[in-house]
Amino acid sequence: MSNNIYWTVSMEAVLDEAGVAVTPDQLHAIAKGAADAAAMESEATGACYIPHPLEAEVSALKHRVKEARAETEKQRDDFVKNICMRHRCEPHQVHLEGNGEATIMY
Repeated sequence: MSNNIYWTVSMEAVLDEAGVAVTPDQLHAIAKGAADAAAMESEATGACYIPHPLEAEVSALKHRVKEARAETEKQRDDFVKNICMRHRCEPHQVHLEGNGEATIMY
């Protein structure tokens, strides 16, 4: 159902329930006014300027994931540097396994 038909049918039901008789042109004008008002409600109340709680939570979680990845990468780099200092190798020679084991390729 298109937005225009929705508002026409809705306003027709409301006016009928209230016992108000209108012409088809008046009904369409009322429906258009109601649709326009509904479209502007968020802006009129300021709701469109308030962040949606779920969007704010998703954004915060994405930020935390990004920070955690950066911290993990820093820890990995420090680990590789430590291995290289102890075994006199270059970082590109160190291969890290998913289980935490390190292999040095000489």
